[in-house]
Amino acid sequence: MKFGTDGIRGRYPDRLDEDTARELAAALCARQPGCMAVVGRDTRPSGEALSEAFCEALAAHGGIAVDVGVMPTAGVAYMTSRYGADRGVVVSASHNPAEYNGLKVFGKGGLKASEDDERALEAARPTAPIGGGRVLRAPYAAESYAAFVAEERDLGGMKVLLDCAHGAAGAVAKAAFETAGARVTAINADGDGAHINDRCGALHARLLAGRAARFDAVFAFDGDADRVIALRPDGVLVDGDHILAMLADFMHKSGRLMHDTVVGTVMTNTGVERCLGERGISLVRTAVGDKYVLDEMLREGYNLGGEQAGHVIMTDILPTGDGIATALALCNVMQKSGKGLAELDAARDFPQCLINVPADARALSGAHFRAFERDVRANYPDCRIVIRPSGTEPLVRILAECEDATRAAEAADALAAALKGSAQSQSFSR
Repeated sequence: MKFGTDGIRGRYPDRLDEDTARELAAALCARQPGCMAVVGRDTRPSGEALSEAFCEALAAHGGIAVDVGVMPTAGVAYMTSRYGADRGVVVSASHNPAEYNGLKVFGKGGLKASEDDERALEAARPTAPIGGGRVLRAPYAAESYAAFVAEERDLGGMKVLLDCAHGAAGAVAKAAFETAGARVTAINADGDGAHINDRCGALHARLLAGRAARFDAVFAFDGDADRVIALRPDGVLVDGDHILAMLADFMHKSGRLMHDTVVGTVMTNTGVERCLGERGISLVRTAVGDKYVLDEMLREGYNLGGEQAGHVIMTDILPTGDGIATALALCNVMQKSGKGLAELDAARDFPQCLINVPADARALSGAHFRAFERDVRANYPDCRIVIRPSGTEPLVRILAECEDATRAAEAADALAAALKGSAQSQSFSR
């Protein structure tokens, strides 16, 4: 059992299976006897078996499992807090294809497990099953969460299109928006987990551009609905950076943005940072990963943060990324301001070139690649360059950003070619 950037994740059943779920349950009870955990999942074919294995193992080790069924990640966080549970566990691989699955862990109050907590769970030494636990079902949890995120939102008949990615959003999003007064068209909301994220949802939001003109806004969620990408009626994509900027501006003007600061990551576009600065709002950057964004927010008392990929955290609502709550909040900004997304979306991006290279992270430490990287940075001082291993896939991600798109592409291409060579050399040397 090994935690990565966002919980435990891998291809099912090769790298993650029911035994992994049982190990996690046993570790939670070893760390906290009698542990009560809320358990939810997305729609993947393997999700039910993994969820059942976890629940049964938790009960076998004396814990209490509260199974909320298909539920967005943020919904599990909400129910963990509402029930006063010790833990929340989400069976999901988020934006990954259907053949993957994962286990995300929350602590008290719906806060994601810290890295120290994850290391302690990895090192836990479970005892033999003692019995005495229970598995409870909460069939109305999705309705409760939908009512919570829609609370105090009045969308006044706004017309929206929701792409639920055949994932967990299908259980909640339409009901939440209708409760808030919107006129809703929901697609890919049938819970067909075999096609989760398959040419639909947040990763493929551009496919909705041809339909956008018929709606005030279009929102595309990923498999567990913790991220959202929007489209304007003119078909222009609105990523997490731009959503963050629009929410920040609205909260700043209403005096609700703590310390006049938002938290982004190293991937946050410099054009968005410039736009925020022009409005008197500071940007603090962290490593990529919503848990690092949240850590910074909690440490410094900020209440808005997020990632370009569409994770937006509003701690006034929940301490986790919530695509549905974010989409509702953005619609609320439109309703309160009387402006459409195209008018509100004032940030102008710097061109970014992002290349994903199939490579082991160890290739980054090779002397040849390190020297080449130094040369590229020296030759392209006008480019902001970020190189990082993926926390969820066997890839190294290279980002080059510059006001000159050609130079950004040149820098990224050069680094990608060097990294591929370094990775091949390392492979041959084994």
